[in-house]
Amino acid sequence: MKHIKSKVKTTPENVKEANEGLFKSTMNLPEAAAHCGMTQREMKHIFWEYLKYNPPTYASLKTVPKSHQLDFSLSILDETQGSI
Repeated sequence: MKHIKSKVKTTPENVKEANEGLFKSTMNLPEAAAHCGMTQREMKHIFWEYLKYNPPTYASLKTVPKSHQLDFSLSILDETQGSI
């Protein structure tokens, strides 16, 4: 006897949850696609559109104050000069 999986209905709420899950890395692509009732290819295209219209949540170096940025260049120079 075969188990027949019921088709998940694609709703805006499911798509939103899947996109947020992919964006926050709490879901992988196969899980997100199954959550929405889509193929992985369809989910990739939907997520690509989501990325185009939603800003990143991480801070780029342009927005981080200099006082909070780490300077590794000096420590790397010290290590290389010490081994010469």
